[in-house]
Amino acid sequence: MPDRPLRYCRRDDTAFIEVSGSDARTFLHAQLSLAIPALPRDAAPLAGWHDPKGRVRALFRLVPGNRRWLLMTPLASAAALAARLRMFVLRSDVELAVVDETALVSVIGGTDEEFARLGIPSAGDNAMAEIDGVCRIRIGPELAYLIGPGRALAGLVADCEEAPREFAELAEIELGIAAIPAGIEHDFVAQMLNLEQLGAISFDKGCYPGQEVIARIHNLGSVKRRAQRFAVEPGAGIEPGTPVHDGANGVVGQVVRAAETRDRCELLAVVRLDAAKQALYLGRKRLRRLALPWDEHDPTATGV
Repeated sequence: MPDRPLRYCRRDDTAFIEVSGSDARTFLHAQLSLAIPALPRDAAPLAGWHDPKGRVRALFRLVPGNRRWLLMTPLASAAALAARLRMFVLRSDVELAVVDETALVSVIGGTDEEFARLGIPSAGDNAMAEIDGVCRIRIGPELAYLIGPGRALAGLVADCEEAPREFAELAEIELGIAAIPAGIEHDFVAQMLNLEQLGAISFDKGCYPGQEVIARIHNLGSVKRRAQRFAVEPGAGIEPGTPVHDGANGVVGQVVRAAETRDRCELLAVVRLDAAKQALYLGRKRLRRLALPWDEHDPTATGV
């Protein structure tokens, strides 16, 4: 048996915005930070939607289809985001709507063989396969998404152990995947959330909102804050926007997202790079820095 058996989490916190119409692909290419026409049909990547200052308004996972695209986003902000995107449709043949019949289940832990039995691709992050109307997306080594009608998803995971939603959120944090809830949108430029490491930016595409700022930061290497992963003692009650302090009680960053189980609490926080190796705190609780997939060193060795 593997150390982390295959489990699934119902994601009632997530919704999908359907983008359809003959101009849907062109519309998404003009609005988002990826080169949409160049995307493989078997990929479901992340993409940012930015304001003119290059700050992230939303982070979507794109799910391509034959006649429509789905934008995966937090449920709490889905309706507002669909309405805001609709303002940019103008005369294009594009329809946007939050769909009710599409559900998400996160599958965590287990082995490649167990994922394969569910039809989940094994090669490459963000690889997608659509079988019998269910999209199966490999997000990372121990995380996958199943997207489709709720009854079909229930049948696929009937033999798996159910776990609370927070376990899936911890798996996303482990991969460095941010979330942008209401209240912190427009707080971070793309590089602060490591969107280039997450494959959510195309630097060789044409104009899109915020492109000039994002490209300038990329060319000059001038970002001074980055999202980093931390652990903290459970019970902190962390919310997005919570300030991160240094030992002198100066604010050096803020929490982007956090998740907690009974014995584990982790978070992503955008922190000043010049303070990253100092002792950092949430209130009186000291943070312990953890590695992200693209880290070349072991940050836990510093004890910070």
